[in-house]
Amino acid sequence: MNNIYELLNKSKIDLEVYEKNDISAFEKKQMIKSFKKKNTYKYMFKKKLSIIASSIIFVCITFMLLGKATIADIEIFGTTLEEFLSIDNNIDNYKTIIGKEVSNNGITIKLNEVLLDENQIIVSSSAYSNKVNWSKNSIIDFDVYINGKNILTGGMAGSAGSKIITKNTCNFIHDYTVNNNIIAKAKGNLDIKIIFRKIYTDKGDFKGRWVFNFKANKDNLSNNIKTINIDKTIIFDNQKISIKNVKISPFSFKLNYILYDYSHYDISFIVKDQDGKEIKSSGGGVFNEKGQISYIISKDTIKLRVTPIIKKINMPENGGEITTETNEVLEEQAFEMKIDSL
Repeated sequence: MNNIYELLNKSKIDLEVYEKNDISAFEKKQMIKSFKKKNTYKYMFKKKLSIIASSIIFVCITFMLLGKATIADIEIFGTTLEEFLSIDNNIDNYKTIIGKEVSNNGITIKLNEVLLDENQIIVSSSAYSNKVNWSKNSIIDFDVYINGKNILTGGMAGSAGSKIITKNTCNFIHDYTVNNNIIAKAKGNLDIKIIFRKIYTDKGDFKGRWVFNFKANKDNLSNNIKTINIDKTIIFDNQKISIKNVKISPFSFKLNYILYDYSHYDISFIVKDQDGKEIKSSGGGVFNEKGQISYIISKDTIKLRVTPIIKKINMPENGGEITTETNEVLEEQAFEMKIDSL
Protein backbone atom coordinates (compact mmCIF):
# COMPACT_ATOMS: atom_id res chain seq x y z
CA MET A 1 0.00 0.00 0.00
CA ASN A 2 1.09 3.53 -0.56
CA ASN A 3 1.95 6.02 2.13
CA ILE A 4 -1.28 6.92 3.89
CA TYR A 5 -0.81 10.56 2.91
CA GLU A 6 0.02 10.03 -0.72
CA LEU A 7 -2.72 10.88 -3.19
CA LEU A 8 -2.92 8.33 -5.95
CA ASN A 9 -4.90 7.96 -9.12
CA LYS A 10 -5.86 11.60 -9.30
CA SER A 11 -6.53 11.08 -12.96
CA LYS A 12 -9.39 12.92 -14.61
CA ILE A 13 -12.05 10.83 -16.24
CA ASP A 14 -13.81 11.15 -19.54
CA LEU A 15 -13.38 14.66 -20.93
CA GLU A 16 -11.73 15.65 -17.66
CA VAL A 17 -15.05 15.78 -15.89
CA TYR A 18 -14.66 13.92 -12.62
CA GLU A 19 -11.81 13.72 -10.14
CA LYS A 20 -11.82 10.24 -8.61
CA ASN A 21 -9.89 8.51 -5.83
CA ASP A 22 -9.84 4.82 -4.85
CA ILE A 23 -10.32 4.00 -1.17
CA SER A 24 -10.73 1.02 1.12
CA ALA A 25 -12.54 0.93 4.47
CA PHE A 26 -9.27 1.23 6.40
CA GLU A 27 -8.14 4.05 4.16
CA LYS A 28 -11.46 5.80 4.69
CA LYS A 29 -10.97 5.74 8.47
CA GLN A 30 -7.39 6.96 8.13
CA MET A 31 -8.51 9.76 5.83
CA ILE A 32 -11.10 10.89 8.38
CA LYS A 33 -8.50 10.91 11.18
CA SER A 34 -5.86 12.76 9.19
CA PHE A 35 -7.97 15.19 7.19
CA LYS A 36 -7.65 18.15 9.54
CA LYS A 37 -3.87 17.87 9.39
CA LYS A 38 -3.73 18.15 5.62
CA ASN A 39 -4.76 20.71 3.03
CA THR A 40 -5.80 18.07 0.50
CA TYR A 41 -7.21 14.57 0.66
CA LYS A 42 -4.52 11.95 0.84
CA TYR A 43 -5.19 8.24 0.89
CA MET A 44 -3.55 4.84 0.90
CA PHE A 45 -4.77 2.57 -1.87
CA LYS A 46 -4.56 -1.12 -2.67
CA LYS A 47 -5.53 -0.66 -6.26
CA LYS A 48 -5.37 2.12 -8.79
CA LEU A 49 -8.51 1.90 -10.84
CA SER A 50 -10.09 4.10 -13.43
CA ILE A 51 -13.70 5.02 -13.98
CA ILE A 52 -15.42 6.33 -17.08
CA ALA A 53 -17.98 9.12 -16.94
CA SER A 54 -19.69 11.12 -19.63
CA SER A 55 -19.42 14.87 -19.95
CA ILE A 56 -21.50 17.25 -17.86
CA ILE A 57 -23.45 20.03 -19.53
CA PHE A 58 -22.64 23.26 -17.76
CA VAL A 59 -25.44 25.72 -17.17
CA CYS A 60 -25.55 29.23 -15.82
CA ILE A 61 -28.01 29.52 -12.97
CA THR A 62 -29.23 32.68 -11.31
CA PHE A 63 -30.44 32.18 -7.75
CA MET A 64 -33.50 34.10 -6.66
CA LEU A 65 -35.76 34.22 -3.63
CA LEU A 66 -33.02 35.43 -1.26
CA GLY A 67 -30.86 32.36 -1.86
CA LYS A 68 -33.45 29.87 -0.64
CA ALA A 69 -33.15 27.63 -3.69
CA THR A 70 -32.79 23.89 -3.16
CA ILE A 71 -31.55 21.13 -5.40
CA ALA A 72 -35.10 20.66 -6.68
CA ASP A 73 -35.00 24.20 -8.06
CA ILE A 74 -31.87 23.44 -10.07
CA GLU A 75 -31.59 21.30 -13.18
CA ILE A 76 -28.56 19.13 -12.38
CA PHE A 77 -27.00 17.31 -15.30
CA GLY A 78 -24.94 14.14 -15.21
CA THR A 79 -26.60 12.49 -12.23
CA THR A 80 -27.74 9.29 -13.96
CA LEU A 81 -25.57 6.21 -13.70
CA GLU A 82 -25.63 5.86 -17.47
CA GLU A 83 -23.98 9.27 -17.76
CA PHE A 84 -21.51 8.60 -14.95
CA LEU A 85 -20.37 5.26 -16.36
CA SER A 86 -20.89 5.85 -20.10
CA ILE A 87 -23.36 2.97 -20.30
CA ASP A 88 -25.09 2.78 -23.68
CA ASN A 89 -27.47 0.02 -22.60
CA ASN A 90 -30.81 0.72 -20.98
CA ILE A 91 -30.39 -0.11 -17.27
CA ASP A 92 -33.74 1.22 -16.03
CA ASN A 93 -34.75 -2.33 -15.09
CA TYR A 94 -31.67 -2.78 -12.91
CA LYS A 95 -31.05 0.49 -11.08
CA THR A 96 -33.19 2.20 -8.44
CA ILE A 97 -34.12 5.85 -8.94
CA ILE A 98 -34.65 7.63 -5.63
CA GLY A 99 -34.63 11.38 -6.32
CA LYS A 100 -35.22 12.37 -2.69
CA GLU A 101 -33.69 15.27 -0.74
CA VAL A 102 -32.80 15.69 2.93
CA SER A 103 -31.65 18.96 4.50
CA ASN A 104 -29.56 19.23 7.67
CA ASN A 105 -27.11 21.77 9.05
CA GLY A 106 -27.70 24.11 6.13
CA ILE A 107 -26.82 21.48 3.52
CA THR A 108 -29.22 19.62 1.23
CA ILE A 109 -28.22 16.20 -0.12
CA LYS A 110 -30.13 14.53 -2.92
CA LEU A 111 -29.85 10.78 -3.43
CA ASN A 112 -30.22 10.30 -7.19
CA GLU A 113 -29.73 6.64 -8.14
CA VAL A 114 -28.37 3.38 -6.74
CA LEU A 115 -27.26 0.20 -8.49
CA LEU A 116 -26.63 -3.14 -6.73
CA ASP A 117 -24.57 -5.66 -8.68
CA GLU A 118 -23.40 -8.79 -6.81
CA ASN A 119 -20.88 -7.42 -4.25
CA GLN A 120 -20.79 -3.94 -5.79
CA ILE A 121 -22.81 -0.81 -5.06
CA ILE A 122 -22.78 2.38 -7.13
CA VAL A 123 -24.34 5.53 -5.66
CA SER A 124 -25.10 8.82 -7.43
CA SER A 125 -25.80 11.84 -5.21
CA SER A 126 -25.76 15.63 -5.27
CA ALA A 127 -25.32 18.28 -2.59
CA TYR A 128 -26.31 21.94 -2.35
CA SER A 129 -25.34 24.61 0.17
CA ASN A 130 -24.45 28.28 0.04
CA LYS A 131 -22.08 27.85 2.99
CA VAL A 132 -19.85 25.12 1.50
CA ASN A 133 -16.94 25.92 -0.78
CA TRP A 134 -16.98 22.88 -3.06
CA SER A 135 -13.82 21.70 -4.76
CA LYS A 136 -12.65 18.68 -6.75
CA ASN A 137 -11.41 17.25 -3.42
CA SER A 138 -14.83 17.36 -1.75
CA ILE A 139 -15.85 14.00 -0.30
CA ILE A 140 -19.05 12.72 1.33
CA ASP A 141 -18.83 9.95 3.94
CA PHE A 142 -21.75 7.55 4.30
CA ASP A 143 -22.82 4.08 5.37
CA VAL A 144 -25.14 1.67 3.59
CA TYR A 145 -27.45 -0.82 5.32
CA ILE A 146 -29.28 -3.65 3.56
CA ASN A 147 -31.96 -5.30 5.69
CA GLY A 148 -30.28 -3.81 8.74
CA LYS A 149 -26.71 -4.93 7.93
CA ASN A 150 -23.93 -2.42 7.21
CA ILE A 151 -22.42 -3.63 3.93
CA LEU A 152 -19.31 -1.43 4.23
CA THR A 153 -17.96 -3.18 7.33
CA GLY A 154 -15.35 -5.88 6.89
CA GLY A 155 -13.46 -4.06 4.17
CA MET A 156 -14.17 -2.41 0.84
CA ALA A 157 -12.36 -0.98 -2.14
CA GLY A 158 -13.49 1.23 -4.96
CA SER A 159 -13.69 4.79 -6.09
CA ALA A 160 -15.20 8.14 -5.20
CA GLY A 161 -15.43 11.19 -7.41
CA SER A 162 -16.92 14.67 -7.37
CA LYS A 163 -17.77 17.36 -9.90
CA ILE A 164 -18.61 20.98 -9.19
CA ILE A 165 -21.76 21.97 -11.08
CA THR A 166 -22.19 25.49 -9.71
CA LYS A 167 -20.64 27.47 -6.87
CA ASN A 168 -23.15 25.91 -4.47
CA THR A 169 -23.80 22.52 -6.06
CA CYS A 170 -21.67 19.40 -6.42
CA ASN A 171 -22.32 15.93 -7.89
CA PHE A 172 -20.83 12.77 -6.40
CA ILE A 173 -20.29 9.21 -7.60
CA HIS A 174 -19.28 6.33 -5.31
CA ASP A 175 -18.47 2.85 -6.63
CA TYR A 176 -17.67 0.34 -3.87
CA THR A 177 -16.83 -3.37 -3.96
CA VAL A 178 -17.42 -4.86 -0.51
CA ASN A 179 -15.63 -7.69 1.29
CA ASN A 180 -18.71 -9.67 2.28
CA ASN A 181 -21.63 -11.50 0.68
CA ILE A 182 -24.44 -9.29 1.97
CA ILE A 183 -25.25 -7.85 -1.45
CA ALA A 184 -24.60 -11.09 -3.30
CA LYS A 185 -27.00 -13.10 -1.10
CA ALA A 186 -29.70 -10.42 -0.95
CA LYS A 187 -32.89 -11.40 -2.79
CA GLY A 188 -36.35 -9.97 -3.24
CA ASN A 189 -37.41 -6.53 -2.09
CA LEU A 190 -34.63 -5.08 0.06
CA ASP A 191 -34.89 -2.46 2.79
CA ILE A 192 -32.00 -0.08 2.17
CA LYS A 193 -30.83 2.78 4.34
CA ILE A 194 -28.05 5.18 3.35
CA ILE A 195 -26.82 7.56 6.04
CA PHE A 196 -24.63 10.46 4.94
CA ARG A 197 -22.68 11.62 8.00
CA LYS A 198 -19.96 14.06 7.04
CA ILE A 199 -18.73 16.27 4.22
CA TYR A 200 -15.02 16.97 3.79
CA THR A 201 -13.80 20.02 1.90
CA ASP A 202 -10.48 21.81 1.55
CA LYS A 203 -11.68 24.50 3.95
CA GLY A 204 -13.40 22.47 6.64
CA ASP A 205 -15.66 19.60 7.65
CA PHE A 206 -19.44 19.65 7.90
CA LYS A 207 -21.18 17.13 10.11
CA GLY A 208 -24.82 16.20 9.83
CA ARG A 209 -27.22 13.32 9.41
CA TRP A 210 -28.88 12.85 6.07
CA VAL A 211 -30.90 9.60 6.10
CA PHE A 212 -32.52 7.95 3.09
CA ASN A 213 -34.76 4.89 3.33
CA PHE A 214 -35.95 3.12 0.20
CA LYS A 215 -36.56 -0.30 -1.30
CA ALA A 216 -34.63 -1.95 -4.12
CA ASN A 217 -34.62 -5.30 -5.88
CA LYS A 218 -31.58 -6.74 -7.67
CA ASP A 219 -33.16 -10.03 -8.77
CA ASN A 220 -33.68 -8.87 -12.35
CA LEU A 221 -29.99 -8.13 -12.75
CA SER A 222 -28.89 -11.27 -10.92
CA ASN A 223 -31.00 -13.41 -13.24
CA ASN A 224 -29.23 -11.91 -16.25
CA ILE A 225 -25.65 -12.57 -15.12
CA LYS A 226 -23.75 -15.31 -16.97
CA THR A 227 -20.52 -16.96 -15.80
CA ILE A 228 -17.62 -18.00 -18.03
CA ASN A 229 -15.08 -20.23 -16.28
CA ILE A 230 -11.49 -19.34 -17.16
CA ASP A 231 -9.45 -21.39 -14.65
CA LYS A 232 -6.17 -20.05 -15.97
CA THR A 233 -3.00 -20.19 -13.86
CA ILE A 234 -0.14 -17.77 -14.42
CA ILE A 235 3.32 -18.44 -13.01
CA PHE A 236 5.34 -15.25 -12.71
CA ASP A 237 8.59 -14.89 -10.78
CA ASN A 238 7.83 -18.24 -9.09
CA GLN A 239 4.49 -16.87 -7.90
CA LYS A 240 1.06 -18.29 -8.84
CA ILE A 241 -1.85 -16.15 -9.96
CA SER A 242 -5.19 -17.79 -10.77
CA ILE A 243 -7.80 -16.24 -13.06
CA LYS A 244 -11.02 -17.98 -11.98
CA ASN A 245 -13.94 -16.71 -14.04
CA VAL A 246 -15.71 -13.81 -15.68
CA LYS A 247 -19.27 -12.79 -14.80
CA ILE A 248 -21.11 -10.90 -17.52
CA SER A 249 -24.21 -8.74 -17.04
CA PRO A 250 -26.17 -6.81 -19.70
CA PHE A 251 -23.81 -3.83 -19.29
CA SER A 252 -20.65 -5.03 -17.51
CA PHE A 253 -18.32 -7.88 -16.76
CA LYS A 254 -16.36 -8.75 -13.62
CA LEU A 255 -13.06 -10.58 -13.76
CA ASN A 256 -12.38 -12.71 -10.66
CA TYR A 257 -8.89 -13.86 -9.75
CA ILE A 258 -6.67 -14.99 -6.85
CA LEU A 259 -3.48 -13.05 -6.17
CA TYR A 260 -1.69 -15.21 -3.61
CA ASP A 261 1.07 -12.73 -2.73
CA TYR A 262 -0.78 -9.43 -2.94
CA SER A 263 1.74 -7.76 -0.63
CA HIS A 264 4.49 -7.96 -3.25
CA TYR A 265 2.61 -8.29 -6.53
CA ASP A 266 -0.21 -6.53 -8.29
CA ILE A 267 -2.22 -7.51 -11.35
CA SER A 268 -4.27 -5.53 -13.82
CA PHE A 269 -5.60 -6.28 -17.28
CA ILE A 270 -5.71 -4.75 -20.72
CA VAL A 271 -9.20 -5.44 -22.06
CA LYS A 272 -10.10 -4.79 -25.69
CA ASP A 273 -13.25 -5.46 -27.71
CA GLN A 274 -13.54 -7.02 -31.15
CA ASP A 275 -12.52 -3.70 -32.76
CA GLY A 276 -9.39 -3.31 -30.65
CA LYS A 277 -10.91 -0.57 -28.51
CA GLU A 278 -9.60 -0.64 -24.95
CA ILE A 279 -12.17 -0.91 -22.16
CA LYS A 280 -11.22 0.84 -18.92
CA SER A 281 -11.86 -0.57 -15.47
CA SER A 282 -14.73 0.89 -13.45
CA GLY A 283 -13.76 -0.43 -10.00
CA GLY A 284 -12.62 -3.37 -7.93
CA GLY A 285 -10.22 -4.50 -5.23
CA VAL A 286 -8.35 -7.35 -3.52
CA PHE A 287 -9.48 -8.91 -0.24
CA ASN A 288 -7.38 -11.68 1.33
CA GLU A 289 -6.00 -12.92 -1.99
CA LYS A 290 -9.36 -12.79 -3.79
CA GLY A 291 -9.58 -10.01 -6.36
CA GLN A 292 -12.18 -8.62 -8.70
CA ILE A 293 -12.10 -5.91 -11.37
CA SER A 294 -15.22 -4.57 -13.08
CA TYR A 295 -15.60 -3.18 -16.61
CA ILE A 296 -18.44 -1.44 -18.44
CA ILE A 297 -19.12 -2.93 -21.86
CA SER A 298 -21.06 -1.60 -24.83
CA LYS A 299 -24.23 -3.22 -26.07
CA ASP A 300 -22.36 -3.87 -29.35
CA THR A 301 -19.56 -5.85 -27.69
CA ILE A 302 -19.35 -9.40 -29.04
CA LYS A 303 -15.80 -10.45 -28.15
CA LEU A 304 -13.20 -9.55 -25.52
CA ARG A 305 -9.44 -10.03 -25.40
CA VAL A 306 -7.89 -9.92 -21.92
CA THR A 307 -4.14 -9.45 -21.38
CA PRO A 308 -2.66 -9.65 -17.84
CA ILE A 309 -0.17 -7.07 -16.55
CA ILE A 310 1.92 -8.14 -13.55
CA LYS A 311 3.73 -5.72 -11.27
CA LYS A 312 6.29 -6.65 -8.66
CA ILE A 313 6.23 -4.04 -5.92
CA ASN A 314 8.28 -3.07 -2.90
CA MET A 315 6.14 -2.26 0.12
CA PRO A 316 8.08 -0.90 3.14
CA GLU A 317 7.11 -2.70 6.35
CA ASN A 318 6.97 0.52 8.37
CA GLY A 319 5.11 2.55 5.81
CA GLY A 320 6.43 4.74 3.06
CA GLU A 321 6.06 4.92 -0.67
CA ILE A 322 5.51 1.81 -2.75
CA THR A 323 7.94 1.37 -5.61
CA THR A 324 7.55 -0.84 -8.67
CA GLU A 325 10.36 -3.23 -9.59
CA THR A 326 8.84 -4.73 -12.70
CA ASN A 327 5.79 -4.08 -14.85
CA GLU A 328 5.33 -6.78 -17.46
CA VAL A 329 2.60 -7.20 -20.05
CA LEU A 330 2.09 -10.95 -20.47
CA GLU A 331 0.94 -11.17 -24.10
CA GLU A 332 1.52 -14.92 -24.13
CA GLN A 333 -1.07 -15.28 -21.33
CA ALA A 334 -3.81 -13.34 -23.12
CA PHE A 335 -7.18 -15.04 -23.65
CA GLU A 336 -10.33 -14.26 -25.62
CA MET A 337 -14.04 -14.67 -24.95
CA LYS A 338 -17.10 -14.52 -27.16
CA ILE A 339 -20.00 -12.97 -25.28
CA ASP A 340 -22.57 -12.24 -27.99
CA SER A 341 -24.09 -15.73 -27.70
CA LEU A 342 -24.49 -15.70 -23.90
